[in-house]
Amino acid sequence: MHDAFPVILVIGVVAVSAIIGRFASAFAKRLEARPPIVAPPDPAIGELREELDAMQERLDFLERALVAQKNQDRALPAKGE
Repeated sequence: MHDAFPVILVIGVVAVSAIIGRFASAFAKRLEARPPIVAPPDPAIGELREELDAMQERLDFLERALVAQKNQDRALPAKGE
């Protein structure tokens, strides 16, 4: 009986590893089949884009005004005008 113990142990380890391997493989396939979790779009994004567009327009105006002021004496009205 003592001589058969290592053989039984090896067979048991192989069987357990095969069973665990099958379960792990099935679990991995199940995880791959799940759709990715996507967060719903935030409604504030549209409002932020509108504000960004308005700010971009203001920046473009100021850039044009500064270039014109550099090329001429006065592109913007004076403070009192």
